[in-house]
Amino acid sequence: MFCQNCGNKLEENAVICTNCGTSVVDETSSNRKDTTQHFTSNTGANQNHQRTTPIKEDKPNILVNILSLCCIPILGIVMYFVWKDSQPRAAKSALIFSLINIGLGIIMYIIFVVFGIFASVVDPATYE
Repeated sequence: MFCQNCGNKLEENAVICTNCGTSVVDETSSNRKDTTQHFTSNTGANQNHQRTTPIKEDKPNILVNILSLCCIPILGIVMYFVWKDSQPRAAKSALIFSLINIGLGIIMYIIFVVFGIFASVVDPATYE
């Protein structure tokens, strides 16, 4: 494979030409999912260095969701504010699970209060 800009010979998996820094796009590389960002920096004449950094995947965090749903709803709320800019899908998922926990807690509280009132009104002698 050759660079379309300068004609330099490239490796098969190259994304950027190491000679001129031009992005290399072909049919095979445009169809694949790339999970790294590529950076080039010139440190001298005709000397390019390339480094890659992984992109953080934005998917819901199972552990945070389970903890938010079962035990600690404040965790989901805090994680929402921590992740809302960098991982919006994970942040929304954590917030939804914590709000479900809070909603279920309120419903259970109302049910217990209603049963408590009902138990105090009913005369235990009627069940004997």
